[in-house]
Amino acid sequence: MIVKDSRIDLPDGESKIRTPAYAGFDSNTDKILNLFKFKVRGLRNFYDEMKTLVEPQVEALCAQLAESRTEDVRLGIRREACDAIAHEFSEIVLKPLQQLNEGLLILNQWIPVLLVTTVEAYLKDVRIFEAKINPAIMESSEQSVTYAEVVGSRSIEDLAEEMQSRWARNFVDDGGPARWIDKLTRMGARTYDLQTANKMEVLWGVRHVIVHSSGVATPDFVGRHPDFGVTVGKKIVIRNDQLLDWIRVAYHFVDVTDSYFVQRYKSESS
Repeated sequence: MIVKDSRIDLPDGESKIRTPAYAGFDSNTDKILNLFKFKVRGLRNFYDEMKTLVEPQVEALCAQLAESRTEDVRLGIRREACDAIAHEFSEIVLKPLQQLNEGLLILNQWIPVLLVTTVEAYLKDVRIFEAKINPAIMESSEQSVTYAEVVGSRSIEDLAEEMQSRWARNFVDDGGPARWIDKLTRMGARTYDLQTANKMEVLWGVRHVIVHSSGVATPDFVGRHPDFGVTVGKKIVIRNDQLLDWIRVAYHFVDVTDSYFVQRYKSESS
């Protein structure tokens, strides 16, 4: 069954026909976008709150600091007063800013991880859709099952679904974005933008660094992506514009891929 995508940002207000796999991708990326928007709104609210609640306290501290400098007291007492004011200023302003910055960095690192997972899940699901609608693919896949798998399966349908899932997972696991795009292009999906593979490879590399090296750039990452602007051993910093660009390229990749599968199989599924 092929379904329609009624997103309001489609040109001419027309719905695009979509595969069932697209629904999961669309829902998950909407959640990622909402997370990004929540981060932006949270940042604005934080600064508004700081201005409302902290500004009067900072002004009071500045007045105390000015008074301590003009009072005719011994130098040691003046230094003690200044140190106390500096400590209080740090607790009121610098500590919340540091906590906010740490939270934003965590969000910026995990959005790429979620995005990669979402795209890979779509790619697996759309190939399962293809396997279900085109049995000839599975017949030529040269897959086999063990006797134990046959005996342990509840039905032939369950066993077939497991084989379809395994076949689709093998496609995802065999290489990364550049290899997928090369295969899909040779299959007939020929409208990917020229930079799609490169941008996605950077995104997948960032995800690997975040998950496997705690966000610290490895020699492999720096060697593969020298234009990212990070040196070996340094934490990668992800900007908002990079996140938005990766979200756009993920949508583009899935849009072109899904359109190809719809065009190829719509007559069989309508």
